[in-house]
Amino acid sequence: MTSARAARAGVEVGCVLACDIGVLVVLTDEGPVRASYGAMMLGAIARDRSHVPTAGEWVSLRRWSDGPLTVEGTLGRADPSPLARVLPLRGAGATSGTHRPPHD
Repeated sequence: MTSARAARAGVEVGCVLACDIGVLVVLTDEGPVRASYGAMMLGAIARDRSHVPTAGEWVSLRRWSDGPLTVEGTLGRADPSPLARVLPLRGAGATSGTHRPPHD
């Protein structure tokens, strides 16, 4: 084992943009990332479903040395951030760059 593998993974902060089953899309300084729930977050959600982070909430993230990114907790409940309202995610069937004129 090397010291790089033994070192603790760093903790980051990000804003939740979207939620999917077991995965969140979180905006970080590096751009949007997909993160699963960490063990403490899973425990909190199992005890009370209202602990599932929602769009606009700030969360702490942990990058693990072997690759995964996990949500470790929320940083306080607040109104959804303006960013979550400005950047809606498109549905899976939406096509990027497609513009439809309004119906008459």
